[in-house]
Amino acid sequence: MTTLIVEIRCKFAEEQTLLKGDVVTMTTDWYETLVEKQVTYALNLNGKIVLIENVPARVNEETGEQFFSPSTVERLQQTILDRKEPDHFIQVPVYNYSSSAA
Repeated sequence: MTTLIVEIRCKFAEEQTLLKGDVVTMTTDWYETLVEKQVTYALNLNGKIVLIENVPARVNEETGEQFFSPSTVERLQQTILDRKEPDHFIQVPVYNYSSSAA
């Protein structure tokens, strides 16, 4: 499988007003590297955890943020709405954050 790496370079300008009323425009440059990966999509649906495996996504290498194409989102929604029999089941441990030791 070929891995697609996409670099996004962005520039935005933000105007800020200083105390004296002067307007200063500040420009910031940044770039992101997104890598095509297969991910597991998790959803809490009415108190039940639903996992969909092998979902194509572009993943930010630095932050782990996942981006899905519109067609992938439509297919995810349809998969959840169809409520077909899942491929398999797993057991998941559940912890309560507020009762865990610091």
